[in-house]
Amino acid sequence: MSDEEIGGLLNVVRSTIFRHRKTALEKIKLYMEGKTDEQK
Repeated sequence: MSDEEIGGLLNVVRSTIFRHRKTALEKIKLYMEGKTDEQK
């Protein structure tokens, strides 16, 4: 689904979905690399 479609379902703007997705993917990447918040 696109950010716009997800935003429509959740009744939030597209940019909010984009920001949350980007942050989540960054956290997943750090987790997969075995890094914690303190090790950035």
